[in-house]
Amino acid sequence: MAAKKKTSKTDFVRKFPDLPAADVVKKGAEAGLKFSDKYVYKVRAVDRSKSKKSGAPGAPAKAAGAPKAPKAPSAPKASGAMTTTDFVKSLPPKMSFKEAAEKASKLGIKLSKGYFYVLKSGAKKAPDAAKGGGAAAPKGKPGRKPKAASVSVSGKGLRITSDDPNEQALINAVRNLGAGRSRGLIDSIEKFERG
Repeated sequence: MAAKKKTSKTDFVRKFPDLPAADVVKKGAEAGLKFSDKYVYKVRAVDRSKSKKSGAPGAPAKAAGAPKAPKAPSAPKASGAMTTTDFVKSLPPKMSFKEAAEKASKLGIKLSKGYFYVLKSGAKKAPDAAKGGGAAAPKGKPGRKPKAASVSVSGKGLRITSDDPNEQALINAVRNLGAGRSRGLIDSIEKFERG
């Protein structure tokens, strides 16, 4: 009669995957196998890492080689949906911020005052610049150029003024938004315009 094959410690521990480690140690001692609970944890850790790699049943991780679940497709843009930039460019030139904000709100577009004026000033300059290859010619008497923005310091603090309504709108926008935010918006507009 063939000798009964002796069970290894590792195989013995694997027989009791859900039993507390201390109980597995006791059962092992009864079967003539001596090991500690640390050994039980070690065997289980090795088995867990193997099952993660091989995709064995009961493995909590994704099965190796199994196709990844496809990502949920991002919701397509609603037809006719437009960006804030497109929205502002589509407005009549003389529309006020208040009217624009109301219209934007109905379309679900968030519009800030500063962003509105920055885009409007850029939209006014762009068509003329495209025709003449330079900045928009100021309206008014022929040959009259608006004064460049002037900076003065008084007891009330720094004062920036300009005769050009576009520059004044930009100055107001910078005051409302702050220099950092304004620079970021101007950079974004320039990148957008360059295409």
